[in-house]
Amino acid sequence: MKSKIYSSEYIKNSSKGQRWIPAFAMIAFLLAFPVAELILMGKWNERSYTQSQLAYLYSSLWSSDFLTMGAIVAAVTAFLAAVSGFWYLYSPRKVDFYHSLPVRRSALFLHRVLLAVIYYLIPYIIMEFVAVCIGAARGYYSLSIMKKALILLVIHLLMYLLVYFSTVLVIACTGTMLMGALAWAGLFIYSIVLAVMLQISGHLFFDTWYEGSYGILAAVRDQGSPLMVIVSFIDKYSSGSFGKQLLILILTLFIMAALSWMAFCRRRSENTGKALVYTWMEPVLSALITIPSGLGIGLIFYMIPEDSSKTAWWIFGMILGTILVHGILEVIYEMDFHRFFRRKVQLMIFGGFVAICALTMKMDLLRYDSYFPAYDNLQGVVVNVCNLSYTEQLCNVEKKKTESIRSGILLHQTIVPVCWISR
Repeated sequence: MKSKIYSSEYIKNSSKGQRWIPAFAMIAFLLAFPVAELILMGKWNERSYTQSQLAYLYSSLWSSDFLTMGAIVAAVTAFLAAVSGFWYLYSPRKVDFYHSLPVRRSALFLHRVLLAVIYYLIPYIIMEFVAVCIGAARGYYSLSIMKKALILLVIHLLMYLLVYFSTVLVIACTGTMLMGALAWAGLFIYSIVLAVMLQISGHLFFDTWYEGSYGILAAVRDQGSPLMVIVSFIDKYSSGSFGKQLLILILTLFIMAALSWMAFCRRRSENTGKALVYTWMEPVLSALITIPSGLGIGLIFYMIPEDSSKTAWWIFGMILGTILVHGILEVIYEMDFHRFFRRKVQLMIFGGFVAICALTMKMDLLRYDSYFPAYDNLQGVVVNVCNLSYTEQLCNVEKKKTESIRSGILLHQTIVPVCWISR
């Protein structure tokens, strides 16, 4: 039985109810590659570009436009393939049926992954080959284009597998559709929301806050979720320096693949129907959601008033947000409104963390505003200049190899906050 699940006949039979996935991928890649290519070529011909300019535009098409459009189609196809392949985990009856078969779960997992890769690769290769043939018919064929097409195939496959395994991980760890949808959204956008909240907090509480993204904040925003790993790679690939980001993409892919495989193989069938199959994840997710939510709702109340009552409203917002979010999560876990005030001790602990974080920002316990780096570690200075119209200008001051400081021109002689950027 173990060898038969990888046979072509069994793959053909097991894919009867999922043939809409490659059909969708075929249509989507048709629009992303050949159709988009023909539309862009038509626009180029209307603008009377020279032959060298057209060759440059066609080459950049494989480095930027096809990369972005193919990544979007690959992500959507990966989500649909993962949901279609592992949707049965939300049904106790189907779980009992599939997991009673004389097949190891690891073999069943690999079989579904193999099907998902086949569903993706066949439409992709066909449509990309058609796109190459269209370019060759217009006189743009070269070995460099073939190389870019091959590289694009590998990159999109990595992105596809990253989204696929991330979605499988969420399905394998959750037992209900509601919790699965919330967990999937949190996995992909949690770091974005957290980075925005940190930026707003720094702007409100620190005089020398630098509006740009660097250090821990940049890592949280750019590497904190599978979505942002893909977006960051696309941005770096367009600029040409994508080696480090490619390693991060591959490493994230391997982590998600290993976690999804373990979550699927160790999943207990009797826990199907619970919000989270692994109960130890409940306090972890509650902490990751409740604490930032309490701080974020507090910031909303802090920004509303313009008088001295800001602090009082801030405290009220943090208390309200912490209690409200923690209660909603408990209701989702148990699917019972009577559980809103369950785990009061845990709620008090989370409230204490919220208070510590708020006090740290308000009183600058980390000494952010008073930080002054050593000269050897100094890379640049950002000066925030405020003119009479209350508009802000940023003057970047960079350190050169000659151990001197090069600055811009300051238009106003005003005492202004300074942000030091160190290595």
